[in-house]
Amino acid sequence: MTATISPDKKLIVSGDYETIIVWDGLTGEPIWSLTGLDGPTRCLKISPDGKKVACGFAYNSYTGYDKDIEDICAIIILDSVEKDLWHVLKGHVSDVRDFAFVDNGAALLSCSEDKTIKLWDLDDGELIKTFYGHTDGVEHISVSPDGRHFATSSFDNTLRLWEMPFNRWLKSFDDHSSDVFYASYSPDGKRIVSASKDGEIRIFDAETGKCQNLLEGHENETISTMFSPDGNMIVSTSLVSR
Repeated sequence: MTATISPDKKLIVSGDYETIIVWDGLTGEPIWSLTGLDGPTRCLKISPDGKKVACGFAYNSYTGYDKDIEDICAIIILDSVEKDLWHVLKGHVSDVRDFAFVDNGAALLSCSEDKTIKLWDLDDGELIKTFYGHTDGVEHISVSPDGRHFATSSFDNTLRLWEMPFNRWLKSFDDHSSDVFYASYSPDGKRIVSASKDGEIRIFDAETGKCQNLLEGHENETISTMFSPDGNMIVSTSLVSR
């Protein structure tokens, strides 16, 4: 099961194996739901204006609408205002791992185990561009605060930095020795912090790609990490041995 909250905290969306529910973030009451899913909800994101919800699945076969959206790797876009299906984005050929709204919610970036990142136009649901470069599945996307760049983390042990205005690859960060699960920008966009299966937390200069700091302390692989709102601290999560 997974859940997410809108930037204004007015909506909460949760998903499990069969149902996605949109909740009122202020009252905690359910507003509406999408049922009939055949597969676990892997990721959920709400657009900055709260009007669109992106849903990705480990596998998907939704049969509740007349529209044929049976596709193992589909991303479903819901209209939270009209309470209906908006688009079904088909193009990835393996599980979608993460996505991020860009251009004030007018477009969506998605990444997949098929080693690609895709940029979608959410007005018409069409694919704008596919980004190639990673040699293994892409796990996570992080968009810079100014929206001009995004970083992707991959099972190929690297981070890659891309430029949005020209939709092009800029550089690779190759310091990790195992799968990179997560990366996120500092509030000022000048640094990127990453978490990896090698157990390390690394802080990179977003412009040069140079590793500024190596944080060690977790005994097992680190799953996620991010900066505090003021950029002065970092929080990280890790698997715990049992």
